[in-house]
Amino acid sequence: MQTKEEISAQKKEYYLANKERIAKTQGKYYKLNKKKVAITTKLYRELNKEKVTAARKSWRNSNKEKSCANDAKRRALKINAEAKMSDAEKKNYANLVVIRDKATALFGYEWHIDHTIPLSLGGTNAIDNLEVVPASWNVRKNNTNSNSYWGWHYK
Repeated sequence: MQTKEEISAQKKEYYLANKERIAKTQGKYYKLNKKKVAITTKLYRELNKEKVTAARKSWRNSNKEKSCANDAKRRALKINAEAKMSDAEKKNYANLVVIRDKATALFGYEWHIDHTIPLSLGGTNAIDNLEVVPASWNVRKNNTNSNSYWGWHYK
C-alpha cells in the first residue's frame, strides 16, 4: 500500500512528464464546456469560501509584485483610467513594489507607490507617473495636488 506522499510524488512526476499534453486536453475541454466549467467553479467557490480565500491569500503573499500590479490595474479600470500596462511597465511596477518594501523595512515606517498625477485626474500607471513616497505624505495629499514628492519635498 502506498502512502499519501508516495501517491502525491507519483502524480507530480506524471504531470511533469505530460504537462503539454494535459494542458492541450484541458484547453479543449474548457472550450467545449465553458458554461459547465463556470457553474462548477462558482459552486466550488461558494462551498469552499475559506479554502479559496486561504489559497488566494497564499498566492498574494508569494507573488507580491504581481498582486500589486493587478491591484493597480483593477483600481484604474474601476475609475475608467487607462489601465493597459505593457510588459515593461509591469516589470517597472514590480520593481517599485520591491523598492517600497525595502524602504518600509529600512526606515521603519510605511511607504506607498504614488501616482504623481492621480488616476482620478487623468493620470496613468506609466512609470513616469509613479514614485515611491512615505505613506503619511501620500495619504495627506490625497488627490489635491500633482507634485512629485521628491521635487516638492526638497524645494
